[in-house]
Amino acid sequence: RHAEEFRQAEVPFIFDPGQGLPLFNKEELIGMISGSKAAMFNDYELHLFMDKTGMSEKEVEKLTEYLIVTFGSKGSVIHHQGKEYKIPTAKPQSISDPTGAGDAYRAGIIKGLLNEMPIDKMGKIAALASVYTVEKYGTQTHSYSLKEFKQRYQENFGEELEIN
Repeated sequence: RHAEEFRQAEVPFIFDPGQGLPLFNKEELIGMISGSKAAMFNDYELHLFMDKTGMSEKEVEKLTEYLIVTFGSKGSVIHHQGKEYKIPTAKPQSISDPTGAGDAYRAGIIKGLLNEMPIDKMGKIAALASVYTVEKYGTQTHSYSLKEFKQRYQENFGEELEIN
């Protein structure tokens, strides 16, 4: 129902079913993703979505503007307008707890979308944001300054980050 209300009000929304994906049937899942600004899955969730809907990855791509798939320590892929952008991971200083990494990644994507950033840069911001989470135990125990984030972005991706 929320997805339909967003579409009617022309409000961009992100479809990110996460662990709730098994609760919905084919029609509900297709209804929720259709017309979304972005759809975010980890690789397991995407395969579950495709199994439940009988759709291929290419068919899923057509339902959303950005299809984003994360692969944990192997990076992520952003599909947009028929193109595939492979996003590398950022290097964690330590690994403590992966809980919340997907939420932090999503926050980076939202920052990139709101600032109309190039897709590869948006993905790298998301990758770096998620690394801060895995370095600390707990879901909301990490923090960083903008200056620190920009420096770490430069160290990880070899380019400057122009962001406010």
